[in-house]
Amino acid sequence: MRLTARITLLYTSKELRRRKWTVENGSDGPRVGGRGRSVPSAGLSAGDLVFGGRDWEPRCARSPCSPAGHRAPAPGRMNKQEMADEALFLLLHNEIVTCVYKSAEQGEVENGRCITKLENMGFRVGQGLIERFTKDTARFKDELDIMKFVCKDFWTTVFKKQIDNLRTNHQGIYVLQDNKFRLLSQMSMGKQYLSHAPKYLAFTCGLIRGGLSNLGIKSIVTAEVSIMPACKFQVMIQKM
Repeated sequence: MRLTARITLLYTSKELRRRKWTVENGSDGPRVGGRGRSVPSAGLSAGDLVFGGRDWEPRCARSPCSPAGHRAPAPGRMNKQEMADEALFLLLHNEIVTCVYKSAEQGEVENGRCITKLENMGFRVGQGLIERFTKDTARFKDELDIMKFVCKDFWTTVFKKQIDNLRTNHQGIYVLQDNKFRLLSQMSMGKQYLSHAPKYLAFTCGLIRGGLSNLGIKSIVTAEVSIMPACKFQVMIQKM
């Protein structure tokens, strides 16, 4: 609980600084997840592309909290404070993963309980973050609008870049592709450490699931890596 609270507070302070800058200056400063359940491949074609590249406008640029005519800064551009915040998050995440696996017994590691524990931490943090990030945004039109918000504004705030690709089969399955996922970018690029990837993706799977949960969407989130640091998150919406 203390670890998840620290992460929530870390991003809360970042969001408050961003909002202060907006007011003063007129601009914005291997498969894992699903609680061990097997999820079928989305099988999405090229025609199912929702967006990709940099052809998007962040929702916060259209929201009432931002002055008209001002756009959010381009993704990836960080000041020194934001770079320090990101470094703290990366170090904290690594320590959480290490702590969970060191304190676990051999049987828990083999049964995937450590993955579940990390995902549950991410779920709680995702719930807290989405409440703060959506406080001043306009009402979402539909499920796809929510997913776009997650891929653009939510992802940019947490990982300093938007999702590179969002695809859907329009039947409740979405695939979010990040070609340079922050939590894997510090690891060697290649396949030699693929077996360690699940432990560094579980928290984010929970983060997405928790955020969607507080927006009224129940889902199963899994992650898949073929070559690091690229990663795909598959979201399967569970109809109520």
